[in-house]
Amino acid sequence: MPKVTFPQVVVSVVSHGHGAHLFPLMCKLRALCIPNVGHVIVTVNVPEPDLITRLGTQAWTFKLTLIHNHVPKGFGANHNAAFKQANLDYFCVLNPDIDFDVDPFPELISHLNQPLTGCAFPVQLDETGQIQDYARKLPSPSALFVRYFGLKGKTQILSQPDWVNGAFMLFPSKIFGQLKGFDEGYFMYCEDVDICLRLQLVGLKLSQSTATVIHAAQRNTRANLRHFIWHVTSMIRLWLSPAYKKFYVRRRRAL
Repeated sequence: MPKVTFPQVVVSVVSHGHGAHLFPLMCKLRALCIPNVGHVIVTVNVPEPDLITRLGTQAWTFKLTLIHNHVPKGFGANHNAAFKQANLDYFCVLNPDIDFDVDPFPELISHLNQPLTGCAFPVQLDETGQIQDYARKLPSPSALFVRYFGLKGKTQILSQPDWVNGAFMLFPSKIFGQLKGFDEGYFMYCEDVDICLRLQLVGLKLSQSTATVIHAAQRNTRANLRHFIWHVTSMIRLWLSPAYKKFYVRRRRAL
């Protein structure tokens, strides 16, 4: 008898006017991820009546929950609010500008079944097939300077990154709950860094899978002054946080 797979994943995706990306993503989840995705929670962070209409006129293979924000919330606050409605084994934080042609969830779930794994993530490529810098070392002021002034070399996949970006993260729901989700003190940046550091400080691991996705990253901090200010403010908050200090000390001791 073939093994029966029941939906195990709740996907949380937030749209900040990203309906043009989000609707095709929803169709990919419907077409390719039937065995694993049982619930998709879409948070509409700014008014998008056309997106709401399109989503509402479709038949989906998963339960669809729409959250409408009267006032825009930050990245962490939106996903934390979605998690309160999640009741399956795994919780996926997913950007609307992600694309894939093969269901990534079986591979990701297999990694989460390994001992002490708290978060699994796929390989992220850009639209030309080049590896993105989604898995990184602990951020520092000097690293931020290098990043903004384009002085870094060729991006490489790190076997043991200190953190991964929040474009595609899969957590066991129990672990995400134990971590109390994202720190909502960050509005738009560094929530992903913070949760990765806190996860590792309690003895869990980040796990790179062989699943591959396309991420059409927009790099708003380089083109938008408001995003740049949010980013710098979040970085300062991160550098002053207990999690950053503890992780930094642990890394120095391990050298």
